[in-house]
Amino acid sequence: MAAPDPTGGFATTRWSLVIDAAGHDAPTARASLLTLCLRYWYPVYAYLRRSGHAPGLAHELARAFFDSVVSEGLARQAMQRQGRFRLFLLSELHRFLSSDAARATPDAGIDAPALEQLEQRHQQDLQPPGSPEDILRRGFALEVLGAAHQRLRTEAIEAGHLAMFEALARFLASEPRPGDYDAVASRLGLRPMFVSLAVRRLRQRYRELVDEELGQTLASAEDMAAERAALMQSLGELPP
Repeated sequence: MAAPDPTGGFATTRWSLVIDAAGHDAPTARASLLTLCLRYWYPVYAYLRRSGHAPGLAHELARAFFDSVVSEGLARQAMQRQGRFRLFLLSELHRFLSSDAARATPDAGIDAPALEQLEQRHQQDLQPPGSPEDILRRGFALEVLGAAHQRLRTEAIEAGHLAMFEALARFLASEPRPGDYDAVASRLGLRPMFVSLAVRRLRQRYRELVDEELGQTLASAEDMAAERAALMQSLGELPP
């Protein structure tokens, strides 16, 4: 999970920073909120598409929604009542779509991801049946896992172990079949036992990074277990 601070408390996260500054419009809090919004833009777009909106309208609604969150969010009491960014995002999206704001023209205060990029991902994403809320939860979980995976890859590059990472990354989400470790060991010039140990360490580090990424969307350590359980439910299971 997110690293504790030296005093044993929950480390300052992007979302806790935003909540602490609610109503004060602190620049650092606004930057943290913008970072969170940009990272979780696609789940909102997928929610809108599953709700039946055409690509162009879903794109405009998402842009208007996030513009509203960033321009007004720091002053809303709803932000202070919600310790989990995912739940705040969902509740605010419901509120936004039922308000006149959904029919207003966005202020274009945020550089939105391109419609082509969002729709291409939407078409390639093998989304299971479910409600728009299910799709948003799943998209949120995939963004968490994707960010953790990218950080793991970056660490491998910095350590000069990219080739090993690329050979072992597929075992993060699936168990090896008989002979898999032997084949990888032969390709890398290693012993199979070393490959098995390397996979175990890679999985452990991946779980740590997943919790760190998830922690950035939480305001306290108490929410970690519930949010991790929601992530597992959204995907069926976490990597072993």
